[in-house]
Amino acid sequence: METTKGKQEMAHCESCRLIRAVRNGMKYTIWDSSLGLKTTDRRAMRTLSTAEAVNHIRMNSPHRNCESATVEEIVEVSEVKEIRREGQRILKAGANVKVQLKRQPRTKRSLGHVVACFDDGTVTIHVDDLGSRVTVPADEFVTARCGTTEVR
Repeated sequence: METTKGKQEMAHCESCRLIRAVRNGMKYTIWDSSLGLKTTDRRAMRTLSTAEAVNHIRMNSPHRNCESATVEEIVEVSEVKEIRREGQRILKAGANVKVQLKRQPRTKRSLGHVVACFDDGTVTIHVDDLGSRVTVPADEFVTARCGTTEVR
């Protein structure tokens, strides 16, 4: 048994750790044999949604009845066109933003642009300093700036 930092939860098995990672936003890709392609062909790879990935891991796990694998219920989040915030600029794909990643006042603001908006009030931002994408809540720590960036 291994403890994690912060919440002091016990990780029961590798499948439970994988389920927890998928629920936290990790992409889960499998080889789709129904396409009739070779295993080395990248076109045969298919990324599963969160619910499908958790069910796939659960079905292929030796610990199907593990407690931590069944405790939380999965909530699917859908993408929306824009997020309107009271008294602030509208966030939509391509909007330039400054984001405080530490989520505390008076910390460094990183420049980036919005990649996607979701109906649970979160946005995915491509942060220029990191060179990667981060999903954060659309609150006072995400400030929109003038201009837009072309999103692919």
